[in-house]
Amino acid sequence: MVTDSSGDMTLESVQVAKVLDSSGDITARGLASDVEIRDSSATFASRTRRVWSAVTDSLGDVVIRGAGGVHVALDSSGDIDVDRVSGNVRIDRDSSGDIRIAGVGGNVEVLADGSGEVRVTAVKGTVRLP
Repeated sequence: MVTDSSGDMTLESVQVAKVLDSSGDITARGLASDVEIRDSSATFASRTRRVWSAVTDSLGDVVIRGAGGVHVALDSSGDIDVDRVSGNVRIDRDSSGDIRIAGVGGNVEVLADGSGEVRVTAVKGTVRLP
């Protein structure tokens, strides 16, 4: 587990199961295993290949490029931008901000969206929107 309470964080080519962050941006690249990220501020950006990214974000944007699968449990503020996911994408609850999802090899589910635009393109499986 990695815990950070100040400043930006970059994770690159490491194996980490859980990241807790309360300040600053998070960038993740080339992670070797599944990761759960709980971020209470700023922006989370992921550029992973085979990983299932599970994200809870309170402030800022969530940007994921190239993951095995994505699960955003809660995004309270900011945009969600997901692209190039080989498996499924699931967003349980987005309170505000836009959602952009593209290039998904599996299914897309957005269960609850408070406000903002939802755009979903290039999905091989099914799409379920609120």
